[in-house]
Amino acid sequence: MPSFYKVILISFMVFLGLVMISWVGYLGSDDVTYANGAYGWINEFPFVGGHGTIRYTITIPMALTFIFLGENELCLALPTILYCLGLLGIIAYLINKEFSVGYMAAVLLFFVTSPMLVIWSSIASIDIVEAFFVFSAVVVFYFSIKGTVSSKGLFITGALCGVGFVTRETAIFIAPFFVLLFVFGYKIPRKYYLLIAVGFFSVWAIELLYLTVMTGDPLYRVNISLNHDSAIDRSIDKAGNVLLHPFIDPLFVLLLNQEFGILFWFAIPLGVWLYKTSDSLHDKNFFLVFGIFAIVWFVCASLATTLLPLNPRYFMVSSLVAIMFLGIGLLKIYNLGYYKKSVLGIMLAVVSINLLSLYIENKSLLFGEKAMMTFVKNNLNETIYTDPMTKYRARLLLKWQGLDEFVKVDEQPLNGIYIYNPARALHVNWLMAKEKKVYFQPKNSWVLIKKMSPEPRLLGQIILKLGLKYIIPLSLWDNIYIQHEGIEIYRIKG
Repeated sequence: MPSFYKVILISFMVFLGLVMISWVGYLGSDDVTYANGAYGWINEFPFVGGHGTIRYTITIPMALTFIFLGENELCLALPTILYCLGLLGIIAYLINKEFSVGYMAAVLLFFVTSPMLVIWSSIASIDIVEAFFVFSAVVVFYFSIKGTVSSKGLFITGALCGVGFVTRETAIFIAPFFVLLFVFGYKIPRKYYLLIAVGFFSVWAIELLYLTVMTGDPLYRVNISLNHDSAIDRSIDKAGNVLLHPFIDPLFVLLLNQEFGILFWFAIPLGVWLYKTSDSLHDKNFFLVFGIFAIVWFVCASLATTLLPLNPRYFMVSSLVAIMFLGIGLLKIYNLGYYKKSVLGIMLAVVSINLLSLYIENKSLLFGEKAMMTFVKNNLNETIYTDPMTKYRARLLLKWQGLDEFVKVDEQPLNGIYIYNPARALHVNWLMAKEKKVYFQPKNSWVLIKKMSPEPRLLGQIILKLGLKYIIPLSLWDNIYIQHEGIEIYRIKG
């Protein structure tokens, strides 16, 4: 059997390699919000901020990377990458300690190729940060009740939940899990569960005190989170590849979204099988604790219909448990000598689908903004215009490269160059009202001087030639064929 550290090292290297190959990086969205929070800590210490910028567990580490390593796309995503590597290490420790290094290797195979984890590690994302603290809390809890009850461990469990909660409010989804175990008095006397609450409130009290001093409102963060946006309408937000009915759509996200591949098709039945066939109480407790945790998290995220869009990333925590059950279950069947070829075939299928999902994931969401950057750098003598949203999305990239003053927004430019980005300029947004859209469309008198667009993907070209496009969901086709419509560059003429 390979050594623990060798497996960890190989897993780290494979994971980082896949993150580099599948790099998304700057999105000009929530990641800029976190960057603004980082700059707040750098320039306005002590800092509070608003929605997003107040998420200390990502903004403070990001501020440190900006100070010590520079301001660029890599440093923007570096805290998220490190959190995910930490998550990898925690899962590796858990599986090695409870089973063996072989089981750990099997689990890590599915972890490092997970499309969800690889893609979101390359983005400044709060989801992985939240998952790190919440999952760590459950691991510490599991070890705290495994043998002799550890009061210290239960307090740390609560403290980790508290850090998770100040990371993002959705971490409260872990509360029903502990409430459920408390009601049934699982494994330990109910009074010990109060230590989890003490740990949680010990952390949250620090934030409440800080916000009271800084803003006068101890619930400042919670209030801005609950009121920063209008209610979510999942019938409009098409985050799921297949949507049939609100009651079952969350399950379809697990089974049919490329972010998970075919993980849940096998992890769900394997989880049930592992619990039912476990001979030892130790194994049953393991599968029960983590299984209930995954189910409760999934149910809570599914039921938050007016608070959360149906984005797969909100089910990331449940997917971590599914990855564990998949690796443990398949290797257990293999070691029993049953269906060895079938097990190897399933492992190959899961990894292959994961890699295919990484391939088709849209990594060109900001092709227009980045293509504009390339053109601007090579044409600094020109006066360059674009639409408000393209300029807004590119704002941090422009700032880092000192190009902000070279890109302008004007409803009626008289001369110079106009960069037309249909992905932004064709759609009404909060920076461009419906009646203003006409000003940011190319005029008949303008001269087209250049087009820039991504190359169509080989897989998409093959599917077209075989006449199989009709079997691909519309929500996936652009990812498979061409991920961005590109930009057009015009010489402005009167």
